[in-house]
Amino acid sequence: MTSVLVLALSIFSLGSGAAGVHYNRLGLVSRQNRAVTGDSYCSFKLCVNATVSGSTVQYELTPKDGSATPGWMAIGFGRSMIGSPMVVLWSNADGTVTLSQREADGYTEPKVVQEPDRVASLVQGSSSVANGNIKFSFTIPSDGKASQSIIWAWGDANPGSSNIDATIQQHRSMGSAQLNLAKDLSSTSPSTGSGSNGGNSNSGSSQHEQPLLPYQKLIVAHAIFCVVGFLLLLPVGALLARYLRTFTDVWFKGHWIIQFALAGPPIVVGIAMGIQAVVKAGVKHLDDGHKKWGIALFILYLVQCALGAFIHFIKPSKPGRPPQNYIHAVLGLLIIALALYQVRTGYADEWPKATGREDIPGANAVWITWAVLLPILYAAGLAFLPKQYRQEGAKRRTAGGDMDYEDDIRMIFRLFTTMSITLLDGGFGTTLEQIFHLNVSHRPLWSTKAVVDSPDVIVQAHLAFLRAGTRMLSTATYQSSYMEFERAGIHNRDTAKEIMRKSVELACQAREMFITEQQDQVGEQDIGIAFVMGPFGAGLDPPQEWEAVYPPPYGPIDNVPGSASRRNAFREGERELEDRSIEALTDFHRGRLEMFLEDDVGRKVWKKVDCFAFETIPLVREVKAIRRAVGKAFKGREDLAKPWWISSIFPGGKVPEMDLRSGNGEERLSVRDLVRAELTGDYPLPRGIGLNCTPLDSVPGLVNNFEREVCRLRDEGALTNPLWLIVYPNAGDVYDTVADKWVDDADDHVRGERMSSWAKDLSDVVRTAQVSGVWDRILVGGCCRTHPGHIDRLEKAL
Repeated sequence: MTSVLVLALSIFSLGSGAAGVHYNRLGLVSRQNRAVTGDSYCSFKLCVNATVSGSTVQYELTPKDGSATPGWMAIGFGRSMIGSPMVVLWSNADGTVTLSQREADGYTEPKVVQEPDRVASLVQGSSSVANGNIKFSFTIPSDGKASQSIIWAWGDANPGSSNIDATIQQHRSMGSAQLNLAKDLSSTSPSTGSGSNGGNSNSGSSQHEQPLLPYQKLIVAHAIFCVVGFLLLLPVGALLARYLRTFTDVWFKGHWIIQFALAGPPIVVGIAMGIQAVVKAGVKHLDDGHKKWGIALFILYLVQCALGAFIHFIKPSKPGRPPQNYIHAVLGLLIIALALYQVRTGYADEWPKATGREDIPGANAVWITWAVLLPILYAAGLAFLPKQYRQEGAKRRTAGGDMDYEDDIRMIFRLFTTMSITLLDGGFGTTLEQIFHLNVSHRPLWSTKAVVDSPDVIVQAHLAFLRAGTRMLSTATYQSSYMEFERAGIHNRDTAKEIMRKSVELACQAREMFITEQQDQVGEQDIGIAFVMGPFGAGLDPPQEWEAVYPPPYGPIDNVPGSASRRNAFREGERELEDRSIEALTDFHRGRLEMFLEDDVGRKVWKKVDCFAFETIPLVREVKAIRRAVGKAFKGREDLAKPWWISSIFPGGKVPEMDLRSGNGEERLSVRDLVRAELTGDYPLPRGIGLNCTPLDSVPGLVNNFEREVCRLRDEGALTNPLWLIVYPNAGDVYDTVADKWVDDADDHVRGERMSSWAKDLSDVVRTAQVSGVWDRILVGGCCRTHPGHIDRLEKAL
């Protein structure tokens, strides 16, 4: 009977195989050959692999790509931190791994659950911390659900203890995901508890299929509204003002509509969405830089809107730009720059940290494009600045003109460009007398005589000015000329050249000593040397800088000794005589330059000079002569040319030269006549124009007149070159013409107050000129009776 049964079974077996009958249909296969199910998920920080094995699920946690070492990692089963059972794992110093089951009743540190509903067990063989290969594995009974909601968290700081109730610091990153535990994994390999490496797990399939959670949708809305408000509308409003302001007065209306009416609502909604997202996610407010800077940015925006309204509706009682205008401009640029920074940290840091998702595709490319494009667009708009400056200057000079048209961008442009202020020295000759007690007055050559007699004192005077803040030294050559050397008894021209050249060498020596004294904190490039020359009249006896009555051929033919004529200008019918005067003055000034240019020794010294200056020039025709002299001296020697300036004297705030076109000789030529002589025509243009040896109370009006005339020339297209403004007025001391000396009856306290007042008033002039848009650079210092004490106070005032 037994043999028959065995035979029957054998036949059945063969028949079944031949017929294609599968053993699994008969229920005769092992459980280990059943399909393996589970799912995987990768955030930017960690990967989670879940493998179902019967009634248990094995979870494996690994750092993403093995690129970081966690202090601890955790997953929880649920959608929120509150009330979700969690499994927290960390490695210990002895190579073991601690598994701690916890739960949180709020957004605080989760507490250990002593008797959890589902007990998790560490899979020792699959958990590893060796060689930087971090992998935590545990099993937990299945709750029978195919779809498993999980939360995850990552902490940078290791608890430092193997106790399951050890304190863990707040997570650095967190997120959530949805796992499909019914997904077939048989196409890979059966689960044996090892799982897959995070970098290779299903290409993050669950991650891409994971829908946005409610708080994540709020974050997306927050981002969209804030980007539209802060990074689209605010820059558009700024660009509109930059481009349209020189074409229409309507620009301001468009500016405030975009900045407030259009940008305001999305900004407010975006901030509200961000706050609600924090509430919905159940995390702390203001717990990182992005959240703190976001609120700060919103407050700055509200302050900016309020400040703009204040500026528009509350007008200052006196002309000029009040401080709030400059604050408004700086704040506007700051808000846009901070908005760029906020958006960058939002998508690059906050989004991955708050959601556990990867970086937003393409966001970085769009941000970089906009961050580069914005400055380019704004810089292109700066091409309208010259036109804007001219329009603003015209409005400013129109009585009762509406100053609303001016904009803070002029100040901002000047602050962030290379427009500079350079401190000149003070009155060199009067300093030698006041401070160093040399007697140089009433002598031919004046301070140049000290180059021969007291060269060490010259160096010390230069050093005193450098220590006070001077960064452009003037040579002691104001009265130097062949004519003046002959008056001083020096008839040898080679000797005259040596003295002139020595004045440059002494300035260079002082510069080198100062650089050494400052332990190389400044260099030669920081300290310039200007070779200075006074007017023809400075060498006359008595000097004629102020009245400018020159003898023929330098002046009218009847200006001869003993003559009652005291005119400094030619009449309408004396054009030929005036031309001869200009030629004579041309030869005079050219000869001074030739002292350096006509031989190799002189040219070598000349190369040490940074610029040259003609100062205290009283006559318009002498200005014309100087320009001709410069053109002739450097013709064929263009490689030796240097920047230069002309500064004029204004006794009583007026040009000294008479205007005999009116017939009575009481009128004077205007600043317009002077500026056109300086800046129009075919001869070389000076790099700088301005004034010196002039009372300080006349300076603000004169500088304004200079600016008006320069703007007119630019409007006419007659001038395109950048210009320096030259300003170095007198100290305000009184000269007694009867006693032929300076009045000096003040005590030290009064002198100190006068110096401080002088410095403050002059610095106000400079600041106003700095933001006028007319000047490329400002050189400011002092003239007669100003010494290092004045320059020190001026440097502090500026």
